[in-house]
Amino acid sequence: MWWFDSKGAPSWMDWLALALGIVGFGIAIYQLCKSRSSLEIARDSLVHTQRSLSRNQVIADIGSFDGILDRIDALAKGTDRDALDEQLKIFSIKAHEVSALLSNVEENTGELEIVLVRVGDSVSLARSKLYDDSDEKLSTLVSDSISKVRVLIPQVKAVGKKLQSTPMAPLPTRKGK
Repeated sequence: MWWFDSKGAPSWMDWLALALGIVGFGIAIYQLCKSRSSLEIARDSLVHTQRSLSRNQVIADIGSFDGILDRIDALAKGTDRDALDEQLKIFSIKAHEVSALLSNVEENTGELEIVLVRVGDSVSLARSKLYDDSDEKLSTLVSDSISKVRVLIPQVKAVGKKLQSTPMAPLPTRKGK
C-alpha cells in the first residue's frame, strides 16, 4: 500500500503534544473569560464610585448655597462691587456645576436642572450689570436675580436632603463567573 506511509504516522509524542495544546488553549480561553468578568466588575465599580463622588459633590455644593447667598445679601447692601461680583460668579458656577452633576446622580431632576441653569445665567447677567451704572445701588442691580435664587434654594435643598437620606445602591456583584 503505497498511499499509507507508516513512518509519517503520528507517534505518542505527537498525540501528547496535541493534548497539551488543547489543554493550553482551554486554559487561555478560561483566563480570557475570567479577565473579561474582572473587567466588567472593575467598570461597574468605577461607575459606582463616580456616581458616589458626584453625589457627594452635589450635597456639598447645595450646602454652600446658603452661605454664598448670605454673603451676596451682605455685599448688596454695601458698595464693594468687586466682592459682590466674585460672590455672584461663585454662585453662578456652583449652580451650573450642580445642574450638570444632578443628571448623573438623581433621576427625574430635569426640570430642576433647567431652573438651576436659568438662575445661574440670571446671576451672570446681574454680574454684567454691576458696572453699567456706578450710581445705582447694588441691591437694586441684583434684586431680580437674588429673588430667583431665593425661590430656587428650597427646591435644591429638598433634593439635597433626599440625596442625603437615600442610601447609595450597593455595588452590583457577579456570582458564578
